[in-house]
Amino acid sequence: MIELGVSEEAIEAWKPIKKSKNPSYSKIALDNVKDNIIKSGWGFDEAIRYCVAKGWGSFTAAWVKDI
Repeated sequence: MIELGVSEEAIEAWKPIKKSKNPSYSKIALDNVKDNIIKSGWGFDEAIRYCVAKGWGSFTAAWVKDI
């Protein structure tokens, strides 16, 4: 995710949340997160930081459409 502009700080903060909610770190799971961030129009770092703030182990565009 660093190559997408997500800071190392945000990744390290998100890892334990992601593992506790959904332990899958597969390419498919991370591609799904990436695709949903793109659909949302959010920046990658912004979205992962928001996941950390909300305690989300994933990201779905529909969850943030009205924000």
